[in-house]
Amino acid sequence: MRVAWVHPTWRDLVIERLADDALLRRHFLNNCGPHGIALALSTRGGAEGGRQLPLIGCDEDWDAVGDRIYAMAPELDARETTIVLTAIDDLLEAARDDPMLAGECAALAGMVLARFGEMWAGAHAIVALPCIDAWLSVAARLNPRPWPTFLAATWAELLPVDLPDPADLPEVQRFTDWRTLCDVVATFSPDLLDDLGYGAPQRALMRAFRERRHKELQRLAQVGASPVSETFIAESRARTMDDHVVRRVLADL
Repeated sequence: MRVAWVHPTWRDLVIERLADDALLRRHFLNNCGPHGIALALSTRGGAEGGRQLPLIGCDEDWDAVGDRIYAMAPELDARETTIVLTAIDDLLEAARDDPMLAGECAALAGMVLARFGEMWAGAHAIVALPCIDAWLSVAARLNPRPWPTFLAATWAELLPVDLPDPADLPEVQRFTDWRTLCDVVATFSPDLLDDLGYGAPQRALMRAFRERRHKELQRLAQVGASPVSETFIAESRARTMDDHVVRRVLADL
């Protein structure tokens, strides 16, 4: 039998039962998946939204969460990885004003970032953009900031040598993904963008993209057509990026 939905009250009762029993709680933390980790690290649960860290009651629970993430990391897909990293990101935000909690969160975050970063770098993996964005978002909250050493393969995969044909939607999407990667990386650190090799040729491509987009919009306006044509829709998803990016782009991630 597959359970697709449970009443929130029943779910809360289960959480309360786990929270009150250290052995059951530890068993759950040692065997749960990414959604269980997100639950354990949640900070806005309960009927009133005030329940914080419902399954973390002692140092052993923090250790269990860290051990579980470390063990299951190689098995997680991009969506599940993003769930875990986002849960840690939210927790770091919630813990800013609590020095003791912030220390525990930072230690966990550093271990998790190192685990995923080493995995991706060692495998020369092409990393999904949501995972990169979530990893960098967590890293930006730590002091000192961990440095992402795993981006070379993804950068090489997406790096364009010319503007894509507007009718070639896969190539347009690839170009759009590259632009998004540039935005996310530069928001974390302009130096990181330089390290990846963003230079004069890439700036020229960005200018050419903006000019082509402007001309296309002008042409559509002259003929009274919609400013979003079928062949232009993927390109228009990309936001204009100045040579020095100062904002994160999360469109369609």
